[in-house]
Amino acid sequence: GWGWRLSLAIVTQCVPVIIQPNVTQPFEELLPYHEFSFRLTKEDIPTLGARLRATPAADVVESEKSRAP
Repeated sequence: GWGWRLSLAIVTQCVPVIIQPNVTQPFEELLPYHEFSFRLTKEDIPTLGARLRATPAADVVESEKSRAP
């Protein structure tokens, strides 16, 4: 669900990491979450650091651009 951490991540220009499978995020029908966030499962938590470090900088930049007004 909706929480202050998701809001904080978006407002501070961070890439949100959503670990809530099968949970609809707020305004999901309007916001392209797949373009500006990472969605993972609980099973991904042990490898979270490695996954984030392996994310190409270009992907992070594209994520940031998709949130820009």
